[in-house]
Amino acid sequence: VSGGGRLRFSNHAFERCDERGVTPRDAEFALLRGTITVEPTYDTNYRNWSVVVEAELLDFRLRVVAAIDELPLRNQLEVVVVSVIAVLSLRGSLCRLVVRQAAPYL
Repeated sequence: VSGGGRLRFSNHAFERCDERGVTPRDAEFALLRGTITVEPTYDTNYRNWSVVVEAELLDFRLRVVAAIDELPLRNQLEVVVVSVIAVLSLRGSLCRLVVRQAAPYL
């Protein structure tokens, strides 16, 4: 993406961002500045690569799953954010999702 590729989010990724209280910009930051934490794998069904990236933001660690597709007609790559699978507080191991959902009942 930083080299001129295209970035887009699946509907599932938008839903996970909303559930976990993060923004698509947070996920984009993780992809641009994060560390690959799981060896990239090639999916023969979709003919693309998938990658898991983690990054520390201000007060939480974000894990993002993305697929990398080639767009041969445009001679560029498209990175599709597939899911935001973990949001962990840097102050403890609680997921922000749990804290967010529990708050109305306090």
